[in-house]
Amino acid sequence: MELTYEGLAEAAARQPAHRGRVLAPAQPVEAQFTPGPWYRVRALRQEASLLEAAGAVLLLIAVVPGAVLVARGSGIGAAAGVGALGFFLGLGLWVDFRRGIPRLQSYADAVSGGARCEVRYVALQEPRAFRAWLVLFPPPGAPDPAPLAAVPIGDSPQPAPYGPAELRGDLPAAVPVIGNRAWWPKEDAVTDAAGIRETVGRVLG
Repeated sequence: MELTYEGLAEAAARQPAHRGRVLAPAQPVEAQFTPGPWYRVRALRQEASLLEAAGAVLLLIAVVPGAVLVARGSGIGAAAGVGALGFFLGLGLWVDFRRGIPRLQSYADAVSGGARCEVRYVALQEPRAFRAWLVLFPPPGAPDPAPLAAVPIGDSPQPAPYGPAELRGDLPAAVPVIGNRAWWPKEDAVTDAAGIRETVGRVLG
């Protein structure tokens, strides 16, 4: 399958209606948050909270069965083993959360003071993964029309299936701005040709 803007735009238009789509804010994106630390951006705070909550839930999943084992007389050893497993899994998630802070800050910096360039995008839904992908293309007339990147965003709200966008920051830690709205990535963009092709192939099935 050749990855062209026109071809993917047609495929995106055939996908089910985007869930929870909202109109973009009327004010410029600069007025929607105060430049500075990432935690001033509500969407980025929510992303960080999800990582913290995942770690807490995982710890509870381990602690509760451990307590049940003790109550049933299965022995301290079995309960301790289950608890230790949950602790280390939760610790791993917490480490991932701490490592994710620089990434969130890079997104905030990209929108407020990063380089800017005009691109085109196609929004492809991946419902089973509860996310969508913005496949970015250079503007019309560019020497190389191949896609630039695939940026993962949340599944709701979503922009229109395709159209123009402004890319702020440097890939892979860049943020697309569509209709005065910053579409915050869930993680850094996929930028290699093979990775973009694999992503599109998986989403479109």
